[in-house]
Amino acid sequence: MEDLPEYLTIREVSKLLRITPGTVRNRLCTGAPMPASFRVGRERLFDRRAVEAWLQEAQAKYISDRRPRTT
Repeated sequence: MEDLPEYLTIREVSKLLRITPGTVRNRLCTGAPMPASFRVGRERLFDRRAVEAWLQEAQAKYISDRRPRTT
């Protein structure tokens, strides 16, 4: 992901997450888990490092949720 710009647009984030730009917008509007973002004028931007951290966190949660629980 090093070749990505410092700030990503909704379209770039949607490609990275493999979801449509509309789904990104819907998730932002409904408060569903998404990386932090901010607006500059009419554009919503995501800090690339925050997106990468969010992906790693989501992956770690997914892996820990799939491990069999031992009691």
